Amino acid sequence: MTGAVFDTLTVTRQLEAKGGFSSDQAEAITEAVRSGVTGGVATKADIAELKAEFAKHETRLILTIAGMMTIAVTAHARRRDLRHGEERTPV
Repeated sequence: MTGAVFDTLTVTRQLEAKGGFSSDQAEAITEAVRSGVTGGVATKADIAELKAEFAKHETRLILTIAGMMTIAVTAHARRRDLRHGEERTPV
């Protein structure tokens, strides 16, 4: 994921000017906040990529379920026919 924009220079200057922090302290605090704020932010491109990935898996899941349903219906019909004494030859 790409990070969101975070103006570290402005934050560092504000910590120095308004917070009374030294330059090293302000930089350390700003870096900690930046990594926390931007580390887990998803962009529109990230979300679009995830949607495409979900769509691919959704299609595979639908096909798998359809196949399983076909097998279940066939097995049920076969059992019903066997119970009624009808023997079918495989196609």
